[in-house]
Amino acid sequence: RFKISLSISGTALELLQQYRPDVLEQLKKLNKTNCVEFYGETYHHSLGSLYSVTEFAEQIQLHKELIRKTFGKEPVVFRNTELIHNNSLATVIQKAGFTGVLCEGAERILKGRNCNRVYAAPGEHT
Repeated sequence: RFKISLSISGTALELLQQYRPDVLEQLKKLNKTNCVEFYGETYHHSLGSLYSVTEFAEQIQLHKELIRKTFGKEPVVFRNTELIHNNSLATVIQKAGFTGVLCEGAERILKGRNCNRVYAAPGEHT
């Protein structure tokens, strides 16, 4: 046995429901194995986090509700579009109820830090 994590936007789930309900049913069957976790993300796989905190927070909640409605699970780890992250986004994500964030691990961003460590945003307590 092994476990996987999937990130599926709300838009993709809408399209599956409309055009490929068979694929959505297979995802639901996979979900019942308890070997899959669904990441939270922005509903439209958008760059909303770069332009509007309000839009970003709204899309997070819409996506979280859709995952809960579709799969009966609440996502606990968040994955932003293109793995964009900064400390101010961490506050919004934490307030949305997430306990972890998947972030970019490029060396130019990490500046010598280890990408295999767990980090906390300054001022955040988990």
